[in-house]
Amino acid sequence: MIHPGAFVNLTQLQELNLSRNNITKIQPGAFVNLPLLQNLKLTKNRITMIQEGTFADLVQLKELRLKQNQITMIQPSLFSNLSQLKSLVLSYNPIREFHPVLFANLTRIAALLLHNNQITMIQAGLFVNLTQLEHVNLSYNQITIILPGTFANLPRLFALELNNNQISIIQSGSFANLSRLQLLDLSLETLCLDIKSFSNIPGLVPSFDKCFILRLVPLK
Repeated sequence: MIHPGAFVNLTQLQELNLSRNNITKIQPGAFVNLPLLQNLKLTKNRITMIQEGTFADLVQLKELRLKQNQITMIQPSLFSNLSQLKSLVLSYNPIREFHPVLFANLTRIAALLLHNNQITMIQAGLFVNLTQLEHVNLSYNQITIILPGTFANLPRLFALELNNNQISIIQSGSFANLSRLQLLDLSLETLCLDIKSFSNIPGLVPSFDKCFILRLVPLK
């Protein structure tokens, strides 16, 4: 457990690594008075839930790693004060869904690593206005459908990994206006998507005018 004020006098601290400590709970106020903190690692602990306001004072934070915990859900406003955040790692948790406004204030985020969770559906609007986003990894989840506009209008998106899901439907406009996309990985354990179906997705073709790698191969 991390207690309130645990790092209160470390005002010059820029990086804090708390990985592999069997942490189960972070109490409110644990990360106060850390005005210069830019990198926080909480990887490989046993955290199940993080209360709202836990990261509220970390206004200069640029990288947050919560990989390999036991987090099942995330409060909608947990990241609302992290406007400087560039990289967020939430992989290898049993997270089932993300609230539509979870990333709304992450206006400088470049990388979202959300792979190896239990996500079944991407909520509409989850990536809206993330104009600096370059890399999204949603592989190894349980996603079955990509809704219209899910990844639309992400002008800097370079790599999108959706492999090893259960995707059977990709609707029109799902990848609209991804002018910088160079890697789209849709490799599936069971290939439910006919490559010809791309001809029926009007928003898809113009989006790939600079796409160099398109993977649609079934995995054996």
